[in-house]
Amino acid sequence: MDRLSATDDARRTIEALQVARRICRERGLRLTPLRETVLVAIASSDRPVGAYRLLSLLHERLGRRLGPPTIYRALGFLLAARLIARVETRSAYVLCEHPERESLSMLFLCDRCDATVTVDHLSLEQLIEANAATVGFKLGKSIIECGGTCSGCIDKGGGTAIDGPSSRES
Repeated sequence: MDRLSATDDARRTIEALQVARRICRERGLRLTPLRETVLVAIASSDRPVGAYRLLSLLHERLGRRLGPPTIYRALGFLLAARLIARVETRSAYVLCEHPERESLSMLFLCDRCDATVTVDHLSLEQLIEANAATVGFKLGKSIIECGGTCSGCIDKGGGTAIDGPSSRES
């Protein structure tokens, strides 16, 4: 996977913040400065960001220490607003690429460098919804996580992940 340039990274972060502000305004939600700062920290990373890494980043940006409950409250708000998604296999968070719509997201996670790419897939979503309806299950937000090796690591001679989830013995 190609790394974002500094300009692309800044543009992505600004766009994410603008979309978040609009969505929160439309939904009557309060996007506080701290919540914005957490969102910006997540949006400016091309890797999933864990809560304790966020604590460190916010300490650097704000010049003061915050406790874990403060971060988890901000994360809870951003999750409920569908502005970020939790990467269960990494205990971390990524930016939702299309928070204005509820759609199935597939996360492709590099097992070597932790890079993450999010893709929305309508036909897969329809297939999963049809299967859920068959068994009488109503879906909420759905995220599929796929581990593997990104093109950047493959280009560096990485091949497939050595220690990734797909190669571990069960």
